[in-house]
Amino acid sequence: MKQAKYRAIVVLVLLTSLVLTIYPSNLVAQEPVVFRQPANEPTGLDPAQGGFGYQEFFSLYEPLVDAYSSGEITPLAAESWTISDDGLTYTFKLREGLMWSDGQPVTAEDYRQSFLRQLNPATAAYSAQEFFPIRNGQAYNLGEIADPEQVGLSAPDELTLVIELEQPTPYFLSYLGNSNYLPVRTDLIEQYGDQWMEAGNHVGNGPYMLVEWVTISAWCSSKTRTTTASGKTTGLWIALSTSSWRMLGTRLSQLLRQVRWMLRLRPRAN
Repeated sequence: MKQAKYRAIVVLVLLTSLVLTIYPSNLVAQEPVVFRQPANEPTGLDPAQGGFGYQEFFSLYEPLVDAYSSGEITPLAAESWTISDDGLTYTFKLREGLMWSDGQPVTAEDYRQSFLRQLNPATAAYSAQEFFPIRNGQAYNLGEIADPEQVGLSAPDELTLVIELEQPTPYFLSYLGNSNYLPVRTDLIEQYGDQWMEAGNHVGNGPYMLVEWVTISAWCSSKTRTTTASGKTTGLWIALSTSSWRMLGTRLSQLLRQVRWMLRLRPRAN
C-alpha cells in the first residue's frame, strides 16, 4: 500500500514538473489548457495527402456534416440537405454567414473546388477513391475525361452544393463527414504553392486558426477568430479556452525527455 502511494506521488510530481517545464508561465496565468496526446505529429495540413493529423484537420477545417460525434449524421457547415428519390442527387444548403479565417465567406463553390482537387490526378490524393461514387469522379481521376465540368459537382448559388452520384450509395453521406471531404482554399494553394500550409499563408474554416508551427519542442498556435463557422465545435473542444497537444513517450521515464512538438489551439470567439 505504501509503495503504491509512493509511486502515485512520484507520478504526480513528474507530471507537474512536465507542465511547469514545457508550458509557458504567461499562458498559465491567462487561461486554462487541455493537453492531448495524438500518436504522431501531423504529416501536414492538407486533407488530400492523408497521413497523421486527423485531430488537427477537424480543428482547422469544417466538413458539411458531422458523421462521428453522436453516431448520427448531423448538420455542420450544411444546415440541411435533400436526397432525390432515386438516391442519385444530394443537394446541400450551407449555413449563412460562414467565414474563412481571413474573413472571406465560405461558399458552395469552395467545397466544389476542394472535391475536384481531390479527384484531379495532378493532386495524387491519398484517398481519391472515396470520391468515386460521384458521377464521372473515377473517370476524371483516371484521366479518361479531362473536363472537370463533367464531374457531378455543381454550385448553382453561393449556398447550394449539388452532388450527383453514379449509382445509389447509402453510405455516401457519412463520407462527407470525414477528413477527405474537408474544404480548402484552392486559390491560396495556387498562390502559395507548397507553402500554403505555412503559418501566415494557411486559411481554414474550422473552429481554430493556425498561427505558428515549428517542430522539435516548439509551438503551433492559433489566435481567436471573430467569427465561427457553424457555431459548433466537436468532441472535447466545446467550452475549452485553449487546447494543446504534446507527443509523449509511452513510459513514464521517457515523459520529460521525449517531447517532440506542441500544438496550442484557442477556439474562435462566437
